[in-house]
Amino acid sequence: MYLRASLCLILSSLSACAFNDDGRLVPCVEGNCDLDTDPPSPPAPVHPISFAFDRGTYQGTDRIAVGGVMHLEVDSRASQVPSVTSTGDAFTIAVTSTEKHRTAVDVIGQHEGEGTIAATIPTFDQPAELQIRVAELASIAVGIDFESPRPQLTVLPDIREVALHLIATDGDSVLDHSLAIDPSSDPGFALASWDVVGLPATPGDRVLVLSRRAGDLHQIPIRVVDRVDEIVADHIDVGHTFGDLCVHALERGERVETHGWSFGGNKVVLANSFRNGCVSFYDAEPGALITVELAGTTTDFVIMPATP
Repeated sequence: MYLRASLCLILSSLSACAFNDDGRLVPCVEGNCDLDTDPPSPPAPVHPISFAFDRGTYQGTDRIAVGGVMHLEVDSRASQVPSVTSTGDAFTIAVTSTEKHRTAVDVIGQHEGEGTIAATIPTFDQPAELQIRVAELASIAVGIDFESPRPQLTVLPDIREVALHLIATDGDSVLDHSLAIDPSSDPGFALASWDVVGLPATPGDRVLVLSRRAGDLHQIPIRVVDRVDEIVADHIDVGHTFGDLCVHALERGERVETHGWSFGGNKVVLANSFRNGCVSFYDAEPGALITVELAGTTTDFVIMPATP
């Protein structure tokens, strides 16, 4: 201790000082060392119970639709089987399986509201809790990726799956793990996950019919096409040496969803864009144009008009 104090006094004219955990002297040139720090508090113990459920590939929600189901797994790192209870009447729970480290339950939405699911094991007094909210389902729409959902869709065959968007009356998302393809649906559809549907590969007009535990049916027209009528611009930076071109295709007046765009340039340099149906460009010269090709249809867009 005497040695440490002496060293600090020697350095006091230059800076503050402190000793680290290994007992080494550390000068503090910024003057912000804690000279007498307490040891760090141990981390709080991790709760031995955890909850797991599929929020969705494209939905990312934890709200249940009224009349819908959430398949919930309650996992325990201990050997005991978790005991699961709930509060409130916005939903009910039904145990579907029990294992050494896991209890699976179906959470069934009854009406709008919220409640709490509590899970306990004998060796841990404090329960793990999960808040559950239930909202009324207004509609089921479809889209590609995270694109804006629509009540119907027209796609080229390169789109092999679409996202289901379950929309509540407040406009936000809800989940329902009980979704299924109804027998009355046109053939060729396959439910890849509760919010993803695989599409038929051959062109044709079809209707996807989805059923739920609540018994209601939702019909979604989906058309697969192998051609487009025209390619039109959403945005184009005409007269600039650099910028962006964004386009979409129409077939029978309906917007066609695809990732199969091909872009070529004349008197301009093209660069990839992070947006579907878009291309970035730079170093445009007079007479520059971008050629867009899709499903056999080609359209030229003038970027920099030719000088007279």
